[in-house]
Amino acid sequence: MEPIFMTKRMAQIRKHLGPVMHRMGLEALCVDEGWRYVVDFQTGRSFSPISLEFTHKRHTDEPRPAWSEVRILQGDYRKEKLGNTGWVHMRKWSEKVLPIEGEVDGKVNVEEMFAAIARKIRANKLVTFEREPMKMSSDALADIFWLVEGFIPDIAVTKVDHEELADKEERQYEALTFMDHEGRRIHLCLRSGDGRGPIYADGEEIACLRPEESREVARYAVALSTGQETRKISLLR
Repeated sequence: MEPIFMTKRMAQIRKHLGPVMHRMGLEALCVDEGWRYVVDFQTGRSFSPISLEFTHKRHTDEPRPAWSEVRILQGDYRKEKLGNTGWVHMRKWSEKVLPIEGEVDGKVNVEEMFAAIARKIRANKLVTFEREPMKMSSDALADIFWLVEGFIPDIAVTKVDHEELADKEERQYEALTFMDHEGRRIHLCLRSGDGRGPIYADGEEIACLRPEESREVARYAVALSTGQETRKISLLR
């Protein structure tokens, strides 16, 4: 259900952006994120990098967001290589605010503004986060890779069966793997969205990986690989 204070705005969006949305197969969806409303333009599989943001005004005399206060956002979605492994990782790397066209002295010409938004939606290629054989979905695991790259020469990317779901390929772990200084095969395992994942040495779980502790896990991985104190490695501090 759409937020009550956005009902009129969503009707205007669907009216004015209807032609470009229909041509590109998009639907406008509004999400209440607690402090702001975000309007995304999506298909069943893809979405536009262009979105609209309205700050909450629920506790004011005029709780309905005004067009003069809308922020037009453009997300930077790109694939980046994971070294020379052949794997890539995709995410939203940054977001910028685009100027509101049709605004003069704080007043917005709605027709001009929507025409400009339609041009921006049309000009930006839709983004698809489809599953690909060598595309890593976990932000945390990709960050760990880039932190240890250059310190662990044999670092590679692979997939590892889940201990309880070995017959389901879609539930496999993504993993960083290398040989440690004792000659053990290490796997740092995680699935996108999971709160933790196992760290294996020759198939035996020796620790756990938590996404919010990426830098600590990177230090631990380098220590396993080199057998040295990670405090000496300044880039991982």
